[in-house]
Amino acid sequence: MANHQEMQGIYIELVKRPYFFVTHAQISVGHERFDRYFPRTLREFLLQLFGVLSDDNPGFMKALAEIDDREFMKSPQHRRYVARERDVLYIRSPHLEKYAVEFRGYWVATNVSHSQVASVARMACEAAKVKCASIRGLPPIASKA
Repeated sequence: MANHQEMQGIYIELVKRPYFFVTHAQISVGHERFDRYFPRTLREFLLQLFGVLSDDNPGFMKALAEIDDREFMKSPQHRRYVARERDVLYIRSPHLEKYAVEFRGYWVATNVSHSQVASVARMACEAAKVKCASIRGLPPIASKA
């Protein structure tokens, strides 16, 4: 019987180094899986997280770009982190375009602080319809019986 993995949540640690995130997936009844990722940089953190969330979700990047655009339009303090076109990513700071990287047909801003990465991670989880929490919210790995 093939295992179908359903993502239950993403738990992030961005308060102190090393930064990391844990994915929680329900494989089958009574079988849960936890994977921990240790990206070396905040840039890798975002790209690995996007990779995990987009693996089984072809519309993920489009949904993330739409959420990011909505947040950008809501507040003059917000900036874009994901966009279809590179020049739209840094409207207010075109000199920063050199920090953009292409990921699955979209451009991603990579000159981000750890607090900005946390915000983008929450948007990414919203786009993937997955719970996002601090690592302190990780459920205990003890018997639920």
